[in-house]
Amino acid sequence: TLELRLRKGVRFQDGEPFTAHAIKLNFDEMQRWAAPHPPGTWLNFPPDSVAEVVDDHTIRFHFPGPDGLAVGKMRGFHIASTAFWKGPDAPGFGYKKFGSGEGHW
Repeated sequence: TLELRLRKGVRFQDGEPFTAHAIKLNFDEMQRWAAPHPPGTWLNFPPDSVAEVVDDHTIRFHFPGPDGLAVGKMRGFHIASTAFWKGPDAPGFGYKKFGSGEGHW
């Protein structure tokens, strides 16, 4: 388990607040992919990993086993505002256009 507390007052470039809910949405989307980081599969979190929102500024990651690289994997974890994933014009790494985000971004 890895728990992170987020700095308050941080916003995405589009003005949306940076919260644990946004991190969970991004984590869940990336976990849908077979290989979120094909060139460095060691950056992928195990499939059974789960992100839990504790409160707006606390997120807890549950991994199926010990993961000494978990903090390092966070460096390759893309976090975008919810506008990236939701809405009629959301690019979402190509989901709307290609039906999958894998390899189309």
